[in-house]
Amino acid sequence: MKIRKKTLILGIAVTGTATLLPTQGNARDMQSPTSLEEATDSIVGAMYDDLGEVVVTGVRPIVTTDGATTTYNVDDDPGAAGVSLLDMLRKVPMVSVDAEDKILLKGESNYKILVNGKEDPTLSANASKLLKMMPAGAVAKIEVITEPGAKYDAEGTGGIINLITTRNQKNDGYTIGAQAYFNNRMSGGGVNGRLKHNKVTIGANVDYANGMYNPTETKKTEETLYLNPITGGGEQVMNHTFSQKSGFHYFGGGLKLSWEPTENDLISTDISINKVKGDLKNAIEETTMSEVEAGPNGNWYPGKLLWTSRSALDGTLTNLSTSALLSYQHNFSGHRHYLALSYQFSFGRSSFNTVTQILSQTAISNPLLTGNNTLSLNREHTVQFDYTNDFQTDKHLLETGAKLIMRHNGAHGVMSTGESENELMPDPDNRSNLTQLQDVYALYASYTGTYDNMNVKAGVRYEHTRMGNRYHWGEMTDFTRNLNDVVPNAAISYSFGPAQNLRLAYQMRISRPTVDQINPYLLSVTTGLNQQGNPDLRSEHSNNVSLTYSQFCGRIGGSIGVEYSQIDNCITNYIVTEGDLLISTYANLGKKRGAALNGFLNWSIIPRMSLSVNGRVEYINLKSRSPFYSNHGFQGNIGANWSYTLLSDWNFSAYGGTSLHNISLQGSSSGWHYYGIAVNKKILRDRSLTIGVSLNNFLEKQQRYTSTYKTHDSSTKSTVDVKNWNIGLNLSWTFGNLSQDVKHTSATINNDDVSSAKGGEIMSK
Repeated sequence: MKIRKKTLILGIAVTGTATLLPTQGNARDMQSPTSLEEATDSIVGAMYDDLGEVVVTGVRPIVTTDGATTTYNVDDDPGAAGVSLLDMLRKVPMVSVDAEDKILLKGESNYKILVNGKEDPTLSANASKLLKMMPAGAVAKIEVITEPGAKYDAEGTGGIINLITTRNQKNDGYTIGAQAYFNNRMSGGGVNGRLKHNKVTIGANVDYANGMYNPTETKKTEETLYLNPITGGGEQVMNHTFSQKSGFHYFGGGLKLSWEPTENDLISTDISINKVKGDLKNAIEETTMSEVEAGPNGNWYPGKLLWTSRSALDGTLTNLSTSALLSYQHNFSGHRHYLALSYQFSFGRSSFNTVTQILSQTAISNPLLTGNNTLSLNREHTVQFDYTNDFQTDKHLLETGAKLIMRHNGAHGVMSTGESENELMPDPDNRSNLTQLQDVYALYASYTGTYDNMNVKAGVRYEHTRMGNRYHWGEMTDFTRNLNDVVPNAAISYSFGPAQNLRLAYQMRISRPTVDQINPYLLSVTTGLNQQGNPDLRSEHSNNVSLTYSQFCGRIGGSIGVEYSQIDNCITNYIVTEGDLLISTYANLGKKRGAALNGFLNWSIIPRMSLSVNGRVEYINLKSRSPFYSNHGFQGNIGANWSYTLLSDWNFSAYGGTSLHNISLQGSSSGWHYYGIAVNKKILRDRSLTIGVSLNNFLEKQQRYTSTYKTHDSSTKSTVDVKNWNIGLNLSWTFGNLSQDVKHTSATINNDDVSSAKGGEIMSK
């Protein structure tokens, strides 16, 4: 008897949701599936008697969201190969990167970047520079967590960006994957593998990138007009130009192990190391200072030249970070009933050494050579206990725990001067050697309950922070400051069906003052100007309310949400007068209000073709007192991704996005844009080898961005020109038969209490 073959195409709208499109034959009594597995079971069950062959094809969306967390699947983006991780962040909803590579989350510079749910000391120190040096292929997906909840550390008013490098495998026994890429900006590759034997699973990865052969070119120009505080007119104008070429090497590796001694116990460990070395060669810096001549209609123009300076700068940046995590989890009866204990040690070493040579100068007497050497050492111990218990058949969930973070970070710096590089001598008045202490003690509790179609979640977190400085050089006095913060959150969701719900949430986040901002030591900056911290500073408290509707039950799905946020005690920089001295200090004097609309849409146009669009627009109002500054306006961004896969395993994709200008307390910056196309083809009999070509920002030799910044006595306009186009080739090969990834305990250490940038956009300078 000849078996008649039938084909049924499965188009995936979003993760966990599927739409069935029978093209031949009849499916009996099919209900709307809620997952890919259920959809496949339904197909097989309904057509088993006469279905000889099933062809399942689909397009998994690049972006998924549940209202609280948005996930960008880098592995599913054909344009990810051959570009930096910083460029990839430009495509992630609610994340933007400005012309100077400053990363913003929901328009905020106060957030935290994690790697696999835990803190990386090097990223905390200088995220934008390091991510620009890392290939996008080093991560599998990027999570944007805008509602972290009580279980996460409270620091970071914008939220959390979590870079996930772990990849799940779908074979049985072992698996090995290798990637390689080459473009006009950088080349590199990586190898990752998994091996399982009995109850032990081991995973390892190594990644490398080289961007030295064609350094990135950047040019920045600034024009600063110094104003007369009485008349408001211009007195002097300074023009500054800085051009550079920078390249890098990157190396990263990791080892993961898990062991299940019994059915209810799991022990896991995760060890990682990352190293980045960047070179800045012959960067040219030119500065001129001129008097201002008044022109007609209130205009002005540069007049008499007062002085000029031209110098060349060479520098080397090295960042090394390592971490080791050991976790134990014991499972009780029940789906989510366990306790976990984790310990993590992290170490980071960052050095930046520069030599500046004066090429020409007039009317000023800077030394011919100046050397700056800085070294930062970050040591961190974290102990965390978590207990989770679901009861009454998974309808109620209780989560509670405690955490201790102990940080001892060293900062060393010295400036040297001389007539030649061999004659550089350290300046004892420009030397620092100190240890910054920060200990955080935290307790949290959270409850989640399901009542028919309604889900509620509420939690509270308490954090006590002890921070201060210990000076090992000079006459500065040690000091310590204690902070106490109570951070609540709550959310309620109503489900209209298996794939649509309405979510109302309240979230509080904090931003602690930095050690420098609370340091009471009076530091002389320039003649007549001193800097002093305020030990009475309190943590900023950000309150956010959001309403989000999600619907993912057909070819077209997505979410739309509105939110309102406010901060009443922003840390603001201001200047006070004591006799003949001007003292720059800080206080909780700022206010911020913001209202935003954000949305995400995914459309399965036809089988194997999809389009996703995401966007956000926000109106913000910023104010500070003493001195008074204010600014307001709209900012936002929109991005789109299109992908089409042929039955012959050719994939075509196109993507692009743009943003409005960004608003800060004392200025604004122009928006950014990106675009690209990619073509990939699976080859070999088992389709294990993929070869592809990608083109990014290829229609422009360089991109230009502008910004403005104003104070009570100056006005600055900046222009940045960046050459960031690239054209590249990439290869990917996977083989093996492993069925699962390395297991991890359910409670992962998440040290997200240190924001990537302090003070946020409300800071005045």
